[in-house]
Parts: sequence; structure tokens; C-alpha cells
Amino acid sequence: IFNSESAAMFNSPIISFEATLEQISKINADDKGIIAYGRLPLMITRNCPIKNHLGCNNCTGRLTDRKGFDFPVLCSKYPCVEILNSTVLYMGDRQNEINADFLHFYFTTESKSQVEKIISSFESGAPLDEKYTRGLYYRGVL
Repeated sequence: IFNSESAAMFNSPIISFEATLEQISKINADDKGIIAYGRLPLMITRNCPIKNHLGCNNCTGRLTDRKGFDFPVLCSKYPCVEILNSTVLYMGDRQNEINADFLHFYFTTESKSQVEKIISSFESGAPLDEKYTRGLYYRGVL
């Protein structure tokens, strides 16, 4: 969802992670949310790069770029795979800047202990003690 007209068509819409915080605050919607944590999808493809190279690996693979960054590759329930960002989006220490009714966590590759740690960091408003990004919430796409 990227605008008020689209948001009005849904109950509890999650606003696009490509919108800036300023744009999000201007969207009129009841019970709107944003993704405040997670490995955001960079690409969705029907052609699995892991399967083509190594055979089906139960979709637990990773692609590594020339700089050494790992991008998790996850199967979807649809006939496609998601290639996720190598760095997680984290807004736990910036919650006071978010004009939304709820925060959505997009857990994908985290263990139970990592999930507990992330939730605790959000509850305390602490910065994450690993590399993270703010996504496009401050830069935008346009």
C-alpha cells in the first residue's frame, strides 16, 4: 500500500517499506502499520538460483555477491523464491518517529533466541547490536 485510496480498501493495511516516514504519516487509514523489522525481499523469481546450481536444497540456500554479502533465498508457497536483503531492517530505536498504529515484524531466517532478542530490543527501544538498515524510510524511492 502506498496511498490513502489503496489503504481504504483494506483492514489494517501495511504501508509499503518503499515509502518514507513522512509519506506514511500522510496516509489516512484506520489501523495502518509498517514493517519495522525484517529481511526485506529484494527479488522474487520463478527460476531458483540455488536449485539451478546445486539442486533443490530445501530452500535454505544463500547467494553470495562479489563483496561477500550473503542473501538468503527462501521458497514461497507459490512457484517462486524470494531473495532477501543481506541486512535486516530495524526501527526499534526509532519508534517515536513512526506515525503508524502497529509495527509488523517480518521474521524469515531468525532462530527462536534471535526473535526473543529482537522483541526485547523493541520493548526497550535499544539499537540492535548487529548491522542493520533503515531501509527507505528516510530516503524514499522517488
